[in-house]
Amino acid sequence: MKIDEKIRTERGASKLLFKFLLNGIRFKEYIKLISSRASLQKSMIDAYYNALNKILAPVEAVIPMCFPMEAVVAGMKFKKNVTTTKLIPYLFDPFVESHTLHRAKWNKRLKRKANLKVEKNMFDLSTKVFCVNHMLHHFDKFSNSHGRIISTEHPMLKENINNLTINREGENKAPLILTYTGVFDKVVRNPDYLLKTMQFVLSDYDSELHLYTSGNCGDIIDPYTKEAEGKIVNHGYVSKKDADIAVASSGILVSVGNRDNLQSPSKVFEYISAGKPIVHFYNRDDDSIVDLLKSYPISLCLKQDKGLIEQNAKSIIKFYQECNGKTLKFSEIEYKFRKASPKYIASQILNIIIDKENENESKELM
Repeated sequence: MKIDEKIRTERGASKLLFKFLLNGIRFKEYIKLISSRASLQKSMIDAYYNALNKILAPVEAVIPMCFPMEAVVAGMKFKKNVTTTKLIPYLFDPFVESHTLHRAKWNKRLKRKANLKVEKNMFDLSTKVFCVNHMLHHFDKFSNSHGRIISTEHPMLKENINNLTINREGENKAPLILTYTGVFDKVVRNPDYLLKTMQFVLSDYDSELHLYTSGNCGDIIDPYTKEAEGKIVNHGYVSKKDADIAVASSGILVSVGNRDNLQSPSKVFEYISAGKPIVHFYNRDDDSIVDLLKSYPISLCLKQDKGLIEQNAKSIIKFYQECNGKTLKFSEIEYKFRKASPKYIASQILNIIIDKENENESKELM
C-alpha cells in the first residue's frame, strides 16, 4: 500500500509516523531536484534506461510518455546507443513551464535554459513527437520541431461506458444527479465555487451532487456536505470502475477547469465518451476546454465569477430541463473528437513505426 493511502487509513501515532515518513521522502526528492542541472532525477532516468536494456528482442520504437520527462530522457539515451530505434515521445504535460515540477519559482528560472535544451535535444532525436493541443504554442520556439509534431489529445474516449449500472437501493433518488470525478487542488482546481453554486441549485431544484475525488480539499468540501444533509455527497477516492459507473448513472457531468492554462483536464474526454450533458466551470477566458466543448452540443460553460453564482445556478437548472434525456452516439463523438480516440492515435503511431509514408512513396515509384 502506498504511503498516502496509509495516511488516509491509519489513525493516531501510526498516521503521524506515515506523514513524517512521506515528508522525509519529499524533502529528499526536493534536495535532489534543486541540486541537479536540469529538473530531472538521475535515478529515475537510470531506472527507465536499465529497463529498456533488459529487452532482449530488437526494439523498433520507444514511446515514452511525459510526465515524467525522465522517461523521455531515458528514451533519448537509448536512441543514442541504438540508432535504428525510433523515438516517438507522447507529451501530455508541460516540462519547462510546469508550475509544480520545479517546486520554486527561482528554481524554475534558474534551470530554464537547461530544461529548454533537454526539449531541443528531444526533437533532434525523435522521429515524431505527439503533443496534446494546449502545449503546441510552447514548441513554436523550437525550429527543429517543425514537421515533427503531431497534434493530438488525451486518448480517453471509451465506448460502452453507459452500459455500466450503479446500485442506489435504499438511497433517496433525486430527479437530477450531478457527478464530479477527478482531483481537486486548493491552488490549481479549487471546488469552492462549484459548491457555492450547487447550494443555490439544491435550494431551487430537487437534485444531488456526488463527488468522487481525491486531493487536498477535504476541509473545503466537508462543511458543504454537512450543511447539505445528503444532497452533496463526497465519496472520496474510488476505483476507476466505480467512477465510470457513477458517470453512467448521472444526469449531468461536472467539470472544473484549472486556474492556469498549462494543462487541460483529461477527465473531460471521459465525460465526452458518455455522451451526456456536461457543465464546465472555467476560470480563464483562454481555458482550452471551453473551446473544445464548442463541438459538443450538450454542454454548458460557466465563468467562475462571484457575481454570477446565482445566475449560474439558474443556468444549470435550465440547461438540465432542456437537455434531460439527451445523449450523443459514440460514433458521432469518435468522429468529432478523433484526436482523443485511442484507435485513431494507435493507427498514427503504427504508421510511423512501419514508415507507411515512405512505403507509399516507394510503391508510387515502382
